[in-house]
Amino acid sequence: MLDLTNLKESYQRLINYMKEGDYPYSSSYIQSVEAEIKKILNTDVQFDSYEDYYLYRVRKTNSTKQYRFPFKSHITMIMNFDIHNEYPSGQICKHQLFEDSQQTPLCENFQKVINVYQALVNRNEKNEKTCQDEIREAEHFFTKMQEFDIFDISSIGERDIISYFMNENKEMIRGYSCRWRLKRVLETVANEITECNRIAFLLPTLKEHRKNIQYLSDVELNKIKEVILDMSVDLSFRTRAIGTLLVYTGLRSVDIANLKLGDIDWENDTIKIIQSKTSNPLELPMEAMIGNALYSYIINERPKSEQPFVFLKNKQKDSVIGKSAVSIAVNKIMDAANIRMNHNDRRGTHIFRHKLASSMLEESIPAPVISAILGHSSPHSLDTYVNTDFVHLKECALNVEMFPIYVDKEDDGS
Repeated sequence: MLDLTNLKESYQRLINYMKEGDYPYSSSYIQSVEAEIKKILNTDVQFDSYEDYYLYRVRKTNSTKQYRFPFKSHITMIMNFDIHNEYPSGQICKHQLFEDSQQTPLCENFQKVINVYQALVNRNEKNEKTCQDEIREAEHFFTKMQEFDIFDISSIGERDIISYFMNENKEMIRGYSCRWRLKRVLETVANEITECNRIAFLLPTLKEHRKNIQYLSDVELNKIKEVILDMSVDLSFRTRAIGTLLVYTGLRSVDIANLKLGDIDWENDTIKIIQSKTSNPLELPMEAMIGNALYSYIINERPKSEQPFVFLKNKQKDSVIGKSAVSIAVNKIMDAANIRMNHNDRRGTHIFRHKLASSMLEESIPAPVISAILGHSSPHSLDTYVNTDFVHLKECALNVEMFPIYVDKEDDGS
C-alpha cells in the first residue's frame, strides 16, 4: 500500500516552494496541485503506487485523453516530491508515471539513431538532464512511427511527421520544445545517418511561446543594493550575504545553498564550485563587496559547526539551508526595499541571474564571456537573455521616418 505519511506531513513545503521558488507558477496552478494532494490524502481507496492512483482518477472522471494531462502532470510532480524528494524545476520531471515500463522497444533502425546520438553528443556543452530529455523525445517520435507500422527512417513521410505534432482534428498536441529536442537529435546524427537530415528538414515550423516574465529594472536593482548595504535595515548577515551573491554573481539558488567554506579562496579572491545543475566547474572572481558580506556572516552570525557548508540554519547549527531559504532571503530583501509588493509580482531568485546576463549583453560583453560567468554548459543557453537586451534590440529597429504616413484628405475631417 502507498504510504502517504510523508506527503501529509510535508506537502506544505512543496506549495511554499511553488510560491517562492525559482520558477513562476500561477496561483491557479498552485491551487490545482494543492487540490490534487488533498484528493490523494482524502481518498478512501487504497493504492499501491501513484500510477494506480492516476488510473483510478482516469476511471472516476471518465476523462478523455486530452483532459488527462493536467492531473497527470500534477500527480507526477507530487510523486517526485513525495517519493524522490525532488522539487519542480520548470522542466520535464526526471521520474515520470509509467516511465519505461509501458514503452514499446524500438526496432533496430530506430534504436541505431539513439545509440549514435549517445555516442556523438557533446556532453561538455549539454548536461545529462538535457541529453536525456532529447533522447526521450526521439524515442517517443520513433515509437509513434512504429505505431504507424513504419520501421525504417527512409519510409517516414511528411504526413507521418505532421501526425506526431497534430491530432486528427488538426489540433497541435506537441509544441516548439518537442520539435527543438527532436531536431537536436536528428542533426547530431545526420552525418552518420544521412536520412535524418531529411526528417529534420520536414519538421514543422512552430512558434516559440514564452511567458511574459517580470524582469528586474535598474531602479529595483539599485534599491536592493542600497538595502543590502544599509546596516540600519533589519536584515540578518546571512540574508545580506545571500543577496550579495545573487546580485553580483548570478549564482543559482541551489549553488548558493550548497556553497562550501572550501569553495572560497580568500587569498586569490575567487569562488570555485561544481555546479549542481551541470556538474561542471565554475570559477568566479570574488569582489570585495562579496568577500566582505561572506566574512561578516561567517564571523558574526554563522553557528559554530563542523559542517563544510557556508550557510547554516540559525537555530540548528548542523542543519544546512535549502533553496527555499534563499528564496525567503529574497523576499525579506524585497520587502525591506519596498519593491514587488503586489500579489502577482515575481520574486524568484532567477531574476537576478537574468538581470546580470542582460546587463552584460547591454555592455557588449562577448557571449562566451557571459556564458563562462554564468556557468552555462551550452552557448544556446544565452539565447533566452537576448530577448531583453533592449539596448541592442533598439539598434535593430527601423526608423519610422522611412515609412511616412499619408492621410486621405477626404477622410481626415477637413
